[in-house]
Amino acid sequence: MSTITKAPETGRHRAEKPAKAAKAATPESPRAPRERRVPRAQRPMLRLVVLALVVAVAVASAVVAFFMHRSNSDTRALRAVESARQDAVAAAMQDVPKILGYDYRHLSSDMAAAKALSTGQFLRDYSSTAQKVLASAPSVKGIVAATVADQAVIKAQPDRVTLLLFVDHESVKQLKGQKTPTTRIDPFRVQVTMSKVHGRWLVSDLEGV
Repeated sequence: MSTITKAPETGRHRAEKPAKAAKAATPESPRAPRERRVPRAQRPMLRLVVLALVVAVAVASAVVAFFMHRSNSDTRALRAVESARQDAVAAAMQDVPKILGYDYRHLSSDMAAAKALSTGQFLRDYSSTAQKVLASAPSVKGIVAATVADQAVIKAQPDRVTLLLFVDHESVKQLKGQKTPTTRIDPFRVQVTMSKVHGRWLVSDLEGV
């Protein structure tokens, strides 16, 4: 019995399974930078630095505010003194001649006007001595006129100003037996203190120098 041997297949190759395609590498997403943490040992020091900066800024702000307030206060004080100087001088130039002058024909009204322009110790002195000084005015027909020729401020404060007045004092008198009156002009100086009382500048002191 003959054995039939199967001839090998020629021209045919065994199909190989295709190699699996390598997985495409997925690009890694960029990692967020890791937050740098301050070591615990350095944290108290950092707090001290921050606190020191806060304190320094607060102190600097306080110093600036202080000097600004002081500058504004100084400016207001200077303006108050300058205003007092001007107002007191104007009042003295107008009122002192009324106090120093008089006319024998209306002594009572002249004295009342002088008292209204005075205050303090000067008012008390004027009230006690003026009547005696002026008692002789009617007998000699005395008339006195005072004119302020010049002035100089000695010291000025918001409510008190001391100044020097240069006054021309003109007096007219007719002594007994004279047919015509005699006129005399005497220049002299007076130191005047003006005080602000209830919004008004009044003479609180007056003396010859």
